[in-house]
Amino acid sequence: MPVGDVERAVAVLVARGVSRERAGGELREMARRRHISLSRCAALVASTGRVPRPT
Repeated sequence: MPVGDVERAVAVLVARGVSRERAGGELREMARRRHISLSRCAALVASTGRVPRPT
């Protein structure tokens, strides 16, 4: 998993008001709820700058 995507995704979550300490867990939870890989979820959040909605 590209570290840059995870770092950018964490930055997006922090900008949305999630604490830096919880951002990694939130990212994992988003991926689990959407049944996608963590790397895919991080790439989506990092590339769009938005948190994906549940499907």
